[in-house]
Amino acid sequence: MGLRGPKPLPNVVKLMNGNPGKRPLNLSDGVNPAIQIPSPPKWLGTHAIKEWRRIGAELSELGLIAEIDKASLATYCQTWGDLCELEMAFAAHKKMARDRAPGNDLAIMAAYHYKTPTGLERGRQIYRDIVALRAELDRYVRNFGLNPAARARVQASSHIQPDLPGVESKEDVVRQGFARFAS
Repeated sequence: MGLRGPKPLPNVVKLMNGNPGKRPLNLSDGVNPAIQIPSPPKWLGTHAIKEWRRIGAELSELGLIAEIDKASLATYCQTWGDLCELEMAFAAHKKMARDRAPGNDLAIMAAYHYKTPTGLERGRQIYRDIVALRAELDRYVRNFGLNPAARARVQASSHIQPDLPGVESKEDVVRQGFARFAS
C-alpha cells in the first residue's frame, strides 16, 4: 500500500505561509548537501562497480547524490551486482535444461522446479533468491527516485539553503555576541 493523504509540505513553505498549524517547526528539514559522487567502497564486485559509475553519473546530473549517500548507493549497487551474478547463473541453468530436451517447451520447468526424493515438486533455491533480490532492489531504487512512482517524491539538491524570514543567516550570527570569538 502506498503513502496515504497529500504529500506533506516542507517546513520552509509552512513558515513562509505563517505556520498555519501553529505547531513547532523543524527548520533543519530540507538540508541540501553538496552534489558529489562518493568514491565506491573497495569491496564492491565488478557488476556493482559498473552500476556505481553508471548510476552515479546520472544521479549527479540530476542533483540527487551526495557524499552522505555512500552507504545507500553501495547497498543498492551491491544488491544489483549480486542479482546480476544470480541471473547469469540461472540463465546458464536454464540453457542446460533446454539443451537436455531440445524442442520440449516443458523442459524449461526443470530450471525452476525439481522433484524431491519423496516426489514433491519444489522451487529451486536460486530462483527464490533472485525473486528476493529483485524485491530488495526495488526498495533500494526508491531511495534515489529510480522508478517512476518514486521520482515524484524526490527533491534534487540545489546546495542552496533558503533565507527564511525571521531566521538569522550564518554571517549575522557570527557578527554578534560571543560567537564572533568562536571562529
